Amino acid sequence: LLVRRHRYQSCLFFGTGTGPTAGAHLCFTNPGVNLLPLRGPGAEQQLWLTIDTASWGRVDPQTLATLPGRAVVDSLVLNAHPACDGSACFVQHPCPKPGPGPVPGSPLTDQACFSLLRPTAGDLRTVLVSRATLPRKKLIQHSHSPCVTPRFVLAKLDSFGARSPLNTNGGMLRFLHQARD
Repeated sequence: LLVRRHRYQSCLFFGTGTGPTAGAHLCFTNPGVNLLPLRGPGAEQQLWLTIDTASWGRVDPQTLATLPGRAVVDSLVLNAHPACDGSACFVQHPCPKPGPGPVPGSPLTDQACFSLLRPTAGDLRTVLVSRATLPRKKLIQHSHSPCVTPRFVLAKLDSFGARSPLNTNGGMLRFLHQARD
């Protein structure tokens, strides 16, 4: 995250290796996992900054100034590693079951979804193209290796599990680790 050092302690933040900090405002602008250049409406060049949450950021590709815009998805988690083929980008994310049930956006679900990324003039929309039900619920499931073929969507899903005993890592990694099936 690109946060000025003097402002860090004023943030409300719980990251993978840092935090928690109990500040007064969310500091989740300009995440830093991947740069994702996309062509928006009217051939407009867009540059998105990805992270394994739905808090993607958008910057001006010429000046790198932060722009308004957000990734619109019914999940708190959105894979930071979309699969792109030059004309389309697909991204994996957990999703709620159709109909009444768990809270939309819950990071604990047995539903794995793939969506097409659709840039708009302001936001980045997701359009659901595929859904699979997993044998059991996974926490913060995400894929680092999505692949889209003409007939299949392939992915190796990662997720997190409780760490026992707790260790000296900071942030979320003090309490969780990559889970195995």
